[in-house]
Amino acid sequence: HGSTDASEDFTVLERLQQLEDGLSRLQAGHTRLVNVHVKTQAMQVQVAEYVEKQIHEHVEAWQSRIAEEMQRKVETQTAALQQWIVEQFEERSNALQRKKGTAVLNQASTQKPAEDLQRRSSKVRLRATAAGPRAASVRGA
Repeated sequence: HGSTDASEDFTVLERLQQLEDGLSRLQAGHTRLVNVHVKTQAMQVQVAEYVEKQIHEHVEAWQSRIAEEMQRKVETQTAALQQWIVEQFEERSNALQRKKGTAVLNQASTQKPAEDLQRRSSKVRLRATAAGPRAASVRGA
C-alpha cells in the first residue's frame, strides 16, 4: 500500500504544483490587466486634456474670426453712415444755398424797381431845378 500512497501523494503534489503555477499565471495576468487599466485611464485623461485644449483653441479661433468680422462690419457700416451724413449735409447745404439765392434774387427784384423809381424821381427833380421857376410854373399851370 505504501507505493500507492506515495504515488497518490506525488499526484497530489503535482496537482498542487499545477494549481500554484496556474495561480501564479492568474496573478501575473491580473497584474498585467491592472497595469493596462491604469495605462488606459492615463490615456483617457491625456485624450480628455487634448480634446479640451483643441476645443479651447477652436473656440478662441472662432471668437477671433467673429471679432474680426464684427470689426469689419462695424467699419463698413461706419463708413456708410459717414458717407450718408456727408451726402445729407451737402444736400441740405445746397438746398439752403438755393433758398438764400432765391431770397437774394427776390430781394434784388423788389429792390431794383424801388431803386429805379428813386433814380427816376431824382432825375425829374434835377430837371425841375435845372429848368428853374419857369418850368415849375408851367407845371403849375
